[in-house]
Amino acid sequence: DHAFCISELASGATLEGLDPSDMEPLVGDVQATWAAIAAADVSSVGGFGDFDADGRAPAPGWGEVLRTTLDRAAEDLRHAPAVVEAYAGLIDRCPEVRALIHGDFGSNNILADERQIRAVLDWEHAMVGDPLYDIANTYFWATHLPCMQLQAQHFDRTLADLPVYRDRITCYALRIGLEEAHESLRAGDRAMAAWALARCGELLDA
Repeated sequence: DHAFCISELASGATLEGLDPSDMEPLVGDVQATWAAIAAADVSSVGGFGDFDADGRAPAPGWGEVLRTTLDRAAEDLRHAPAVVEAYAGLIDRCPEVRALIHGDFGSNNILADERQIRAVLDWEHAMVGDPLYDIANTYFWATHLPCMQLQAQHFDRTLADLPVYRDRITCYALRIGLEEAHESLRAGDRAMAAWALARCGELLDA
């Protein structure tokens, strides 16, 4: 009834644990790591979204994955209608891309030393869909973690020419915030839920 993972021991500190002066030289390597993840072969996985050990993902399309947030969190998020409406309106702007997504990319799940990225940890939230979802994670947490702010600023400089980049990033960042608020409310952490929804409001204002 239990699962485990064995991997080679990797050295380094998490990006979240680095000083900003040590983090800044690594942002290019972080982007290269993201690109390598996005380039992974997912042809053995059918569908979109979370996948099981047999390589089966439940959703027929990426849009369906994004809409599950509206269904799952509808009751919890009834007090944030503007955020929910904006998120729902952006879903159709997002392309049906099939790539590997880490799902929690950019802070305490990446190990690095002063020279390079050493490992990407914790694949619990991995799924198949638009790889810009991982980039959006850095935007959502940018005001909370300096390492995420540095990454988001770098991605603004290097990726902003991708098709409908801003709409995709905003949509995915809102989903991350809505999911965070939903999970926090379920855990009884109203303060974190309030912060997540306030952050969604900031993203909309921006």
